[in-house]
Amino acid sequence: MSRIVWIIMNVVTGLFVAFSSFIGFLISGIADTDEPTNDYRILIWLLVWIIGLVLQYKLETRLLGIIISLIPAVYFIYVYISVIYVAPS
Repeated sequence: MSRIVWIIMNVVTGLFVAFSSFIGFLISGIADTDEPTNDYRILIWLLVWIIGLVLQYKLETRLLGIIISLIPAVYFIYVYISVIYVAPS
Protein backbone atom coordinates (compact mmCIF):
# COMPACT_ATOMS: atom_id res chain seq x y z
CA MET A 1 0.00 0.00 0.00
CA SER A 2 1.43 3.34 -0.95
CA ARG A 3 2.18 5.79 1.82
CA ILE A 4 -0.26 8.44 0.56
CA VAL A 5 -3.17 5.96 0.45
CA TRP A 6 -2.24 4.75 3.94
CA ILE A 7 -2.25 8.31 5.32
CA ILE A 8 -5.53 9.21 3.60
CA MET A 9 -7.18 6.01 4.89
CA ASN A 10 -6.08 6.76 8.45
CA VAL A 11 -7.21 10.38 8.31
CA VAL A 12 -10.62 9.55 6.83
CA THR A 13 -11.35 6.60 9.11
CA GLY A 14 -10.01 8.50 12.13
CA LEU A 15 -12.21 11.53 11.54
CA PHE A 16 -15.22 9.29 10.82
CA VAL A 17 -14.75 7.17 13.95
CA ALA A 18 -14.02 10.18 16.17
CA PHE A 19 -17.05 12.08 14.85
CA SER A 20 -19.33 9.05 15.18
CA SER A 21 -18.07 8.22 18.67
CA PHE A 22 -18.54 11.74 19.98
CA ILE A 23 -21.97 12.09 18.36
CA GLY A 24 -23.01 8.75 19.85
CA PHE A 25 -21.70 9.83 23.23
CA LEU A 26 -23.57 13.13 23.12
CA ILE A 27 -26.81 11.62 21.84
CA SER A 28 -26.76 8.98 24.57
CA GLY A 29 -27.03 11.78 27.14
CA ILE A 30 -30.35 13.12 25.91
CA ALA A 31 -32.81 12.41 28.70
CA ASP A 32 -35.15 14.24 31.01
CA THR A 33 -33.50 13.04 34.19
CA ASP A 34 -31.37 14.82 36.73
CA GLU A 35 -28.60 12.21 36.46
CA PRO A 36 -26.15 12.28 33.57
CA THR A 37 -26.92 9.40 31.22
CA ASN A 38 -24.00 9.61 28.82
CA ASP A 39 -22.73 6.20 27.81
CA TYR A 40 -18.94 6.19 27.85
CA ARG A 41 -18.77 2.73 26.27
CA ILE A 42 -19.30 4.23 22.81
CA LEU A 43 -15.90 5.92 23.15
CA ILE A 44 -14.28 2.46 23.27
CA TRP A 45 -14.57 2.40 19.46
CA LEU A 46 -12.29 5.44 19.29
CA LEU A 47 -9.82 3.69 21.60
CA VAL A 48 -9.88 0.59 19.37
CA TRP A 49 -9.13 2.76 16.34
CA ILE A 50 -6.21 4.42 18.15
CA ILE A 51 -4.79 1.00 19.09
CA GLY A 52 -5.01 -0.03 15.43
CA LEU A 53 -3.24 3.16 14.40
CA VAL A 54 -0.41 2.54 16.86
CA LEU A 55 0.00 -1.02 15.60
CA GLN A 56 0.39 0.28 12.03
CA TYR A 57 3.67 2.01 12.80
CA LYS A 58 5.63 -1.24 13.15
CA LEU A 59 6.09 -3.07 9.88
CA GLU A 60 5.49 -6.48 11.50
CA THR A 61 2.07 -5.48 12.85
CA ARG A 62 0.91 -3.15 10.08
CA LEU A 63 -1.68 -5.53 8.58
CA LEU A 64 -3.13 -6.32 12.00
CA GLY A 65 -3.27 -2.58 12.77
CA ILE A 66 -5.09 -1.84 9.51
CA ILE A 67 -7.66 -4.54 10.25
CA ILE A 68 -8.16 -3.35 13.83
CA SER A 69 -8.51 0.29 12.79
CA LEU A 70 -11.09 -0.60 10.14
CA ILE A 71 -13.33 -2.51 12.58
CA PRO A 72 -14.83 0.64 14.22
CA ALA A 73 -15.34 2.31 10.84
CA VAL A 74 -17.16 -0.74 9.48
CA TYR A 75 -19.25 -0.91 12.66
CA PHE A 76 -20.38 2.71 12.35
CA ILE A 77 -21.12 2.29 8.63
CA TYR A 78 -23.24 -0.74 9.52
CA VAL A 79 -25.09 1.27 12.19
CA TYR A 80 -25.78 4.15 9.79
CA ILE A 81 -27.01 1.83 7.04
CA SER A 82 -29.21 -0.14 9.42
CA VAL A 83 -30.76 3.09 10.74
CA ILE A 84 -31.53 4.23 7.21
CA TYR A 85 -33.24 0.99 6.22
CA VAL A 86 -34.92 0.10 9.52
CA ALA A 87 -36.09 3.50 10.76
CA PRO A 88 -39.77 4.14 10.15
CA SER A 89 -40.59 6.87 7.65
